[in-house]
Amino acid sequence: MALPIEYDTKAPFKARKKVRCLLEDRQGALWIGTNLGVVKRIADGSDFTYGLYQKQYQDENATVLIDQLLEDHNGGVWVRTNPNGKGLFKLSADALPLHFDAVPIRRSTILSDIPKISYIFEDSHHVLWVGTWKEGLYKLNLSA
Repeated sequence: MALPIEYDTKAPFKARKKVRCLLEDRQGALWIGTNLGVVKRIADGSDFTYGLYQKQYQDENATVLIDQLLEDHNGGVWVRTNPNGKGLFKLSADALPLHFDAVPIRRSTILSDIPKISYIFEDSHHVLWVGTWKEGLYKLNLSA
């Protein structure tokens, strides 16, 4: 399920006022997590893509901040939001606009529905470990 985000190529700089995290991917692009969403700066510096996390996917009256960006072994970019957000998403960066995709972890649970994800990490066996504040530890095999 792809969650739509707002897209604005004319004003990418406004999203960079409060930078929360940075990631340089294998292609040399710079991903910038902010208080408004995600900005992708192409390696040659010539272009930006800008994604804004929509309020409908967060708790009412809460501020959602992008707290962590992670590139997996396949080059996929993962986004972890602060506790007011809906958790963890994988960015669909191949097409514009960028999309936040909900990630199923088991039949009854979607990672984007687990609040208070505290950390994400991919190990050498291509397992994505998802630490939470109250729900324990989840693991998602990215090779499957």
